[in-house]
Amino acid sequence: MTEPAPAQPQGDPSSRRRFLRSLGGAGAVGAFGALASACGGEEQGPAAGRESVAEGAVAGDLDIVNYALTLEFLEADLYDAAVESGLLSGRALEYAREFGETEREHASVLTTVASQLGGAVDAPRTDFSAVLTDPDTLLSVIADLENVGAAAYLGQAPRVQSRQILASALAIHTVEARHAAALNELIGRGFQANAPLRGSVPTGAFARPMSMGEVLSIAGRYIVS
Repeated sequence: MTEPAPAQPQGDPSSRRRFLRSLGGAGAVGAFGALASACGGEEQGPAAGRESVAEGAVAGDLDIVNYALTLEFLEADLYDAAVESGLLSGRALEYAREFGETEREHASVLTTVASQLGGAVDAPRTDFSAVLTDPDTLLSVIADLENVGAAAYLGQAPRVQSRQILASALAIHTVEARHAAALNELIGRGFQANAPLRGSVPTGAFARPMSMGEVLSIAGRYIVS
């Protein structure tokens, strides 16, 4: 069980600095700053928000970061397997290489953040042999997991306590959603109402989040240990 994070300080800036030091000092601040930068926070300058990035972080946030990290490891492994399989070519292979690199970057930064909050999970051992049969099957599973990833981040958004972690998580969410849309379009998926993992056209005005249980029931198919 993870240790609960220190209570959020109130009052003067020196208290906030002590709070950040209790999370790992300058390294913790740098980790959150790196996450914001990696997720496209161009408006965050080197010093912008430095004393507030970790405010409000609690033990539950570590669980969520590690949950997201596990999904990023899974997606990165799938892209690696897809590239190495020799099944893909053209734009599909280009997407697999580019998107895989993005997922590895997400995983790297989330590992740093989780480590500063209390401890990062190990990368799971994955097995995609069942879907490395033909290009259509492989691309369908890749698109499914990207859709799952986007819905997973959205599903945890209400539970995140740290505003900075929430902002960064949503920045990753939009990248996952764009990956999913590009892949859905590539494989010719049309609109299907009430099918959150299918179709590049939204089913309505609001995206459908997925719970941890729903996500892990799908992602768990490819996790050996």
